[in-house]
Amino acid sequence: MQVGDANGEVTFTTILPGCYPSRWPLIHFEIYDSLDQATSGHNAARISQLALPEDLCRQVYAQTSLFPGSAQNLNGVSLATDNVFRDDGAAHQMATVSGSNADGYVGFLEVGAGLLAEAISMDGFEAA
Repeated sequence: MQVGDANGEVTFTTILPGCYPSRWPLIHFEIYDSLDQATSGHNAARISQLALPEDLCRQVYAQTSLFPGSAQNLNGVSLATDNVFRDDGAAHQMATVSGSNADGYVGFLEVGAGLLAEAISMDGFEAA
């Protein structure tokens, strides 16, 4: 859990998730109006999913010892068949990502939350 800065931005480090059957690779997130609401059981103001680019996933999932089954699962799903992203091909949920397996990845997604746009920056994906 993180509190956005004065610009409504947060940065977090995570491990890139594997791909499971029938879902496009993604990261779930929730946005709350305040830290108090986030920690007291209030419902999130926004709940969404961040989609991961296919080229990134294929590069990471090629490390089959680290991601057994993920490349095969990715072959069985597309943005057009995913039960959430098929509506618009993840047009508003696709992260912009750069980097490599050796150096890690940095991703960015701007998310509209109410009247202000919140930016979620993923600093340092790890592929292992």
